[in-house]
Amino acid sequence: MLAELGTRMSIDVMPGEKDPANYLLPQQPLFRGLFPVASTLSTLSMETNPYAATVNGVRCGSLRCAACHFT
Repeated sequence: MLAELGTRMSIDVMPGEKDPANYLLPQQPLFRGLFPVASTLSTLSMETNPYAATVNGVRCGSLRCAACHFT
């Protein structure tokens, strides 16, 4: 699924609560080998948690950022 999406858009992958990452913040990026097909795409970016993104020119540093429509 990520490989298919990655051919159409940029994808940022950030570890979450149940992912194989440490519980201390900042959580380190997930290993690219977990996504063997998608990891070959230049549009896949593995990020830390927390992570600040820019969406439509608005810098979002929170999962509750209204500009990003995350809830």
